Amino acid sequence: MGNRIENSRVEVDMVKNYGTIEYERCESGEMVMVTTRWGVKTETPAIEGDYPTGFSHIWRSGPELSKPERERQELEAFAESLRLVTDKSPALLAVGSGSPIFPDYAGEMAARMGWSQTETSNDYLACNSGVEALRRVLMDPRFLPRGVLEGREVIVGGWEGLTRMVDHGDPDNTDPLSRRVFSNGGALLKFVPGRDLSLVTEVFFSREDDGNLAAVMPYTIDPDGPLVQIEGNTKKIRLPVPEPGVSIWMKAKPTAKMFVRAFEEGIEMLWAKYLQGIADKIIADKPISLVTGHHPSTGPFLLTQKILERVCGISAERYPWVVDDGNSSGATAPKALNKLLGRVRPGERIMYVGYGGGISFTGIIMDRG
Repeated sequence: MGNRIENSRVEVDMVKNYGTIEYERCESGEMVMVTTRWGVKTETPAIEGDYPTGFSHIWRSGPELSKPERERQELEAFAESLRLVTDKSPALLAVGSGSPIFPDYAGEMAARMGWSQTETSNDYLACNSGVEALRRVLMDPRFLPRGVLEGREVIVGGWEGLTRMVDHGDPDNTDPLSRRVFSNGGALLKFVPGRDLSLVTEVFFSREDDGNLAAVMPYTIDPDGPLVQIEGNTKKIRLPVPEPGVSIWMKAKPTAKMFVRAFEEGIEMLWAKYLQGIADKIIADKPISLVTGHHPSTGPFLLTQKILERVCGISAERYPWVVDDGNSSGATAPKALNKLLGRVRPGERIMYVGYGGGISFTGIIMDRG
């Protein structure tokens, strides 16, 4: 399949000229994918004896910038990327983010773009945000019955100015791993549900974390309510809260184990549901060409590759590590999907997985149209 790819490093009127926007735009069939980084590109070489990240570099906002200045950088990058994806208003804008600037991030961006008729949806589920955003668009009854979105263009993705929450100048504010892996990044995908991507099967589950990954939530949530709460057009998760004065804190090895356990449980659920659908002749039996999803760091990722091969018989070659520019929380899986989607031919099948603090897991199996 012929894919047209454009890469550009764009100097914009960012605060104090501190940083750039770098984007990659790809057209594959009728779909358009834009992947964006902003701020300052910083090399992150491995340190002997340190926890391996697998990332060659990260993009971060300058620690000398104020919170409003960092937010302005992110909003300029977001608006520029939406203009690169489309020149007209979509039927829906769905945003996954663990670090949203606004209570209704998708609604705010649609308003800024002048898209008064565009429906909006938000998913604030930490690192699982972007995958869950796509799952809900493909199957959520708020967007269906058929005909509401099917046949109409939508934009779905993840957007994370994550280093706004990580003060690189204050080592006491976050744990060392967070400062080395988190990176500003976003990924947007324009497609037509039912034509370009069709849902085959899916799972979502959540359960209480024991506090290995804690963060100050940039959104309001009932602290005594359920783990996952829905308010209006927004689905959000209640995270463990760190000590006062700390924005994000991860216990590296316990967090990695937590993610791997969630991945294993989720993959077993997804695969059992998939095989049952094939046995019941609800799902056409065909091979899965490609798997992609969240990239937390190399340690847990390598373990998830082994789990996928054991449970599903899918080799690591079909589930490659493809993200080298840092963990952008809920935008990391969308970055990976954008990078690989052009390799998938019409009619082929994709598995897409995400997992994040809280904890939650989303698994999707879908066909490319």
